Amino acid sequence: MLRFLRANVGVVASAVLMLMAAACGKDEPAQILIFGSLARGADADAVPNDLALTIVAVDAEGKAAASQGLAAGATDFSFKVDVETDLVLELRDSAGIAAAVVVWNKAGGHRAFRSGTSDIDFGVLRTVLKRGRATSTRDPLELAGPKDSAILADGDGDGICDHSSGDVPDQDGDTAVDSADAMPFDATEIFDTDRDDVGNNADLDDDADGLSDAQETGLGTNPLVSDSDADGALDGSDAFPMDPTETADVDLDGQGNNADLDDDNDFLADAAETATDPLNPDSDADGVMDGLDTYPLRQGRFAAFDTNTMRLVRLPNGAASAALDVTSSPDNRIIVGFSDKAATAGGALKIQAVMWDGSVGLGPLNPIELPAGDGSYSAAHAVADTAVAVGEAATAGVIAAVIWDVSGPSPTAGVTLGTLPGAAASAGSAAYDIAIINDTATQAEVGVVVGESQDASGNVRAALWLVDPNTGAKLTPAAGQTNPVELEIATGDYSAAYAVGETGAIVGESGSIATGMHAHRWSVTVTAGVVSLASESMPVPGALMSAAFGLSATGYVVGEALNDGAATRAFAWELDEATPHLLDLATASSGAFGCSSMGRIAGSSSVTPHGPAVWDAEFINPVLTEQVIGADSTLLLATDGAGSAYGVSDDGVVVGSYQAKTAGGAADGDRPLIALPAPRVLTP
Repeated sequence: MLRFLRANVGVVASAVLMLMAAACGKDEPAQILIFGSLARGADADAVPNDLALTIVAVDAEGKAAASQGLAAGATDFSFKVDVETDLVLELRDSAGIAAAVVVWNKAGGHRAFRSGTSDIDFGVLRTVLKRGRATSTRDPLELAGPKDSAILADGDGDGICDHSSGDVPDQDGDTAVDSADAMPFDATEIFDTDRDDVGNNADLDDDADGLSDAQETGLGTNPLVSDSDADGALDGSDAFPMDPTETADVDLDGQGNNADLDDDNDFLADAAETATDPLNPDSDADGVMDGLDTYPLRQGRFAAFDTNTMRLVRLPNGAASAALDVTSSPDNRIIVGFSDKAATAGGALKIQAVMWDGSVGLGPLNPIELPAGDGSYSAAHAVADTAVAVGEAATAGVIAAVIWDVSGPSPTAGVTLGTLPGAAASAGSAAYDIAIINDTATQAEVGVVVGESQDASGNVRAALWLVDPNTGAKLTPAAGQTNPVELEIATGDYSAAYAVGETGAIVGESGSIATGMHAHRWSVTVTAGVVSLASESMPVPGALMSAAFGLSATGYVVGEALNDGAATRAFAWELDEATPHLLDLATASSGAFGCSSMGRIAGSSSVTPHGPAVWDAEFINPVLTEQVIGADSTLLLATDGAGSAYGVSDDGVVVGSYQAKTAGGAADGDRPLIALPAPRVLTP
């Protein structure tokens, strides 16, 4: 009798049958509305699942009582049919009957039979009584209303029609009838909104939108609707889950991308980013935001130094002042150096370590004294992004390495770091740079300070101190070690370490005072507090003397070399290069003292007019390639006279000093300077 039992009918896979009304009319044929959707699974047979299909309601005589065609890929269907006899719903594809289900079996009850070998089936199937009464010859049942009333054919799969004799309508006893219970055999669960077979009570994310129910309560979104604002983005991936006009906020500024004129906050309007990526603030990944990058699609280039992109701030401090280093964080912009404390009062020259707080806006700024020693002399040479500064200070004529915590509104008094073991009480020391590295065993951050100290023989040696990266306090040395640690050299009676990088690389100079010093490098690792060192000379070919003064976090080294006995030349190289690459500055006397991660070099040059110089160099491993940005590959910052640029941050801020002049043109002492890259103006 049942056509779906033919040999070519396949087993129906993963179907959900929900029959909400069944009718066998006595007075007139009952009419039911059949509707639902198909489950088009992964192709497992010879017939593609995305072809056109036909759904046919077949009566006991094999006649088609109603049918509906489905276009390729369609899933939803609905149609009405009069019910007088057994009724089978067939799903047909080009190979025959893909699936079949009994929606009414007059003689044998309401059990749903299925058979087949297909990978496509009825996913959801419902019927609603539209006219007449639904009764069964086995167990007559009159529905409560004439239409839109529903019962489940056999919701618990026990072979007995729901509401018939012997059937238990609520098998788990949770007060929800099986027909309305997503989990009819679990008394603790009724609903399963996301159909993941985990009931809502146990499911931490009922709607599977990537946000837990607890998170949705806090956000005000609907924990039972995966897309609360119906904008096509699941709540968990929607930056604005309650705003149907916004889904993303790339720069996390609280303004959605649709309303934001600069989505990535790179100082370049989205409308102007026709070649660059408007959703990436650094399209060429060179560490410089597109709006500040003259070459935003080429790595290694900063904004060119010219009157349109740089702002020079001259700080009116004393007759002998200089800014020596600057942090790389715009929100915590700290500049350190020294200033003539007594000059403005007409007293004798008195150099003191100072800092300028650049995070509150620049120029003109008054220096903040960094107290240290007996007040007769001090200078701050470097500052870390953790607001710890290092330098030197004199006490009773002896200069010692000191460290300051400059994080608060009032800097702490400088703490002496000490000298190498065995040094005399009158031995001197100085700290020139600080970097934060990680202990290879514990991954804890460790502050590494480098500089110089006299040893037991009175010779000056490169030295290293370990400190707390946030407070500057000296760390207790590991067993068998000292703090400070001497940076050993193979030969010679002099060495000094001027710069240290985040990788543990250290550069400076070493050699003999009598025969000359040459650039030198060390590397340091800290393992469970134990310091390990390696050392090697880096002579500049043909140079009588050389020294390395600057080191970037990415391994670029800059310095100067004396080639002809008369003038020094600036040079630069990467640590993995066998020989340094001399910057082409013609015959000019020059020096390079600081370097940023992307190749901005700060120094000085005697190219007319003499003064602070900046090079923008593109490092292409293993060769440094110069980029011409002014006369003789340098740009001399517009100052009144001589001076030098000493430090540069990773975002391109340059600090140094310049020689001021009186109205009559006479030299009037050195003043600190700060050169700032000016951001491009946004165009709506």
